[in-house]
Amino acid sequence: MKLAPCGIECDRCNLRPEKCDGCHADTDHQWHADCGIRVCCRFQKRLDNCAQCDGFPCERIKAFGSDKYEHHRAAVERLHELRGSSQPFDQRMIGIGGAYCGSCRWCAKTGCKGCQAAKGAMFWGVCAVAKCALTKGLEHCGLCAELPCAKLRQCFDHPEHGDRGERLANLQSWARGQQRYLDLRPPGLK
Repeated sequence: MKLAPCGIECDRCNLRPEKCDGCHADTDHQWHADCGIRVCCRFQKRLDNCAQCDGFPCERIKAFGSDKYEHHRAAVERLHELRGSSQPFDQRMIGIGGAYCGSCRWCAKTGCKGCQAAKGAMFWGVCAVAKCALTKGLEHCGLCAELPCAKLRQCFDHPEHGDRGERLANLQSWARGQQRYLDLRPPGLK
């Protein structure tokens, strides 16, 4: 799932791909390429979305979320959700690929101790993402210079086990030393 800096879910937008490649594309084919939110977030502050900004919510994002468009309000609400995790956090339960193992329903069901303790040998088999990070000596993928790599993107975009931007947001937060996480929301969840 691709999340625009403003919180719009690019993959669900009816402008793509004919009129827009998305705000994170390396092209000039965006619906509004000179958007102030996009310029500030992506190019001035080098962030993926506004929820990662220390100044969130700024006046620009507040105005965007309170204009006449319902999808703008929903996008800013999504950013607030990304920003607002205040759940208990255990460093040992950081999932190597961005899921927080401490809230994983499968840990309790299977006796899994989490990605780090399992060292990539998960209850369902070998995790290529975890093995890759561990081979590089990394605690999680957020510390990798290649974030997000093709292997990780396959996890994000998996039709059944993917998410809507939470893994990437978690990895970026953890790389900055923040002790918070977002629970994963499957792609089909509204």
